[in-house]
Amino acid sequence: MKKLLILSTLLIPLSCFNLLEKSLDRMEKKLDKIENECRVNCSDNKVSTIEWCECMDSCLNAKDNMKIKIADCKPDSIKSN
Repeated sequence: MKKLLILSTLLIPLSCFNLLEKSLDRMEKKLDKIENECRVNCSDNKVSTIEWCECMDSCLNAKDNMKIKIADCKPDSIKSN
């Protein structure tokens, strides 16, 4: 009985970790897809210019309630919403 209890206490955290890992993978893929779509939409502007940063910011942050930052942009180059 003790072995069964120990085994179950070991398996529960592992399964929770797997669920969390899968959820993070799905979120990362979703964000990559959104970023790629936005890069296509903002391709008229040169990368890392103020116009491009503003275009990417408005595109990335229009779909969800999350605030997504762009590594190629300086924090002060984007207008605050």
